[in-house]
Amino acid sequence: MWLQNLEPGESWMGVWKGKFLCFDCGAIIEQNPCDICGYLHTPFVIPGLQNNEQPKALTFKGAIHENTYITLGLLKREWERPLIPESDVTDLLGQKIPQRIAFVLLFWTLFESLMDRMFSKKLESIPPKIAKNLLKKNNNISARMGEFYQLVFDTSFKDDLIQIGSPLIYDHLKNLQERRNAFIHDNPIAINEQLISDTLIHLQDIQAAWIKLYNKRCTVKSNTNL
Repeated sequence: MWLQNLEPGESWMGVWKGKFLCFDCGAIIEQNPCDICGYLHTPFVIPGLQNNEQPKALTFKGAIHENTYITLGLLKREWERPLIPESDVTDLLGQKIPQRIAFVLLFWTLFESLMDRMFSKKLESIPPKIAKNLLKKNNNISARMGEFYQLVFDTSFKDDLIQIGSPLIYDHLKNLQERRNAFIHDNPIAINEQLISDTLIHLQDIQAAWIKLYNKRCTVKSNTNL
């Protein structure tokens, strides 16, 4: 499991390490030239003193958004937080309540944020007022994993995950969504230790699958010279 391969104190950046945005098509990549559109990133050249041309350092725009970075940090902190001694606080009607329930809730915040980023990027090509209206009317995750996904991408979220080789991700996400909703709507035992463990195990795989979907659905080549 990915967590066992981390060095002590290492961040949970995982699949985001070394990733940057392609200057041309906007893909999330980690090599130059871009493996999506073939664009070759080269240093900008600026005029120097006495008409000598001085190359500017080749820099890239990082792929991870600030809220994703922060949420991954919160997930790491929640997982590493010392558990309190067993007490009545963690018991309900004779059933033990997991102490890391917040881990699942934080992950779902991360997932909803990633989906929002993907839809916002995809709808940049239409008039801003229309995009804003569509996003507002379809702001719940059920729509964005269901009818709205089908409308925008002309395929289902499940089929897209299958096509990129991640068929099990959809089943995990649907189960997690149902359990999370049940927990919020007055079922405190809906989130159990198994779900928490599965969420940790699939954390990096889900983000990796999302990056593949983003590159597949949200990249647009601008036809600049390579």
